[in-house]
Amino acid sequence: MENQTEPLSLEFKGVPELGEKTELFLTLVKPSTSRTYRTALSFFAKFLCARGEGSVDSFIQKVDDDDRRPLAEKVDYAAPLLRSFKTCLVMSGKAPKSTRTYLASIQGYAKYRKVSLTLDYLGMPNDDVQVLTHEWADADEVARFLVLFKLPAYQALGRLMFQSGLSVSDCLSLTYADVEKELGKVSPLLLDFRLAGRSKTGVRFVTFCGKWTIDALLEYLKGKTLYPDSRLFDTSVESVDSYFKTRAIEFMGKWQGKTNPCSPHSLRHGFRSVVHMARVITETDIEALMGHGSKGKAKMENTYTTIGPEEWRRVWKRCEPCLTPSYLQSPIKSL
Repeated sequence: MENQTEPLSLEFKGVPELGEKTELFLTLVKPSTSRTYRTALSFFAKFLCARGEGSVDSFIQKVDDDDRRPLAEKVDYAAPLLRSFKTCLVMSGKAPKSTRTYLASIQGYAKYRKVSLTLDYLGMPNDDVQVLTHEWADADEVARFLVLFKLPAYQALGRLMFQSGLSVSDCLSLTYADVEKELGKVSPLLLDFRLAGRSKTGVRFVTFCGKWTIDALLEYLKGKTLYPDSRLFDTSVESVDSYFKTRAIEFMGKWQGKTNPCSPHSLRHGFRSVVHMARVITETDIEALMGHGSKGKAKMENTYTTIGPEEWRRVWKRCEPCLTPSYLQSPIKSL
């Protein structure tokens, strides 16, 4: 076997394969998780293809076969490949967090296959770079940023993240069935995650969006043929990040570091900071509407079983004025 610790050329050749079992696995996890895993595993499949190692399925099978050998006969198949893959990710410009996510996705799939795969001793990169996130002052500033979004899908998505406090992954997990009952009929619009839970933590919660977002959603969906299981936004996290980065350059010019200060996640932060500054609801209610579970997941989920969506709708309604641009509230002001 060749020295697999050498860096791999980023010129991939051939047609990478995930394998039937990998494809099946991707249908069994949450849509947001599936998108993340597919991106990571597809990149790993290209890496394996370039080295003549076969599919992701065959990699996992070889790791399992090696693990079953007596200690004296083990060839340490996985570690050299994973170290080389880590080097490949770094060479391709992946951030430390993305590198760890890609490797963790491989480990997550291995766990599904009940195959032991450790990431220890790979020299995982530390995410010690402080991320600069733009602090949105108010809804007017957010509107000035979003006016640069000429595609209706991204205009609707940007407003949705800011007014609801949802992450980009949770927004992209929404289907037409999630909004069909109330869209264009009830305001604010209920976004119910009591069954599916937040994509990142599984915490169950509800939140809402107001007329500013509803109008953008109706404009974006106008003329589309939609079914209950149709995704509201047929795009990926990577595409959203790229679009936001391009618009951010128009909005604020170049910035220090690789991280976009006006990233999609900054609008989720914007929801929290703007509502906090307005002092219209309690900090506990802000945390609950964002699906935060770090300060007592069980307690928050219990809150949602004792307080119904209509009561939370009234809570969110107190936030709507500070989450809506002033030009929509006063005929004197304009964007």
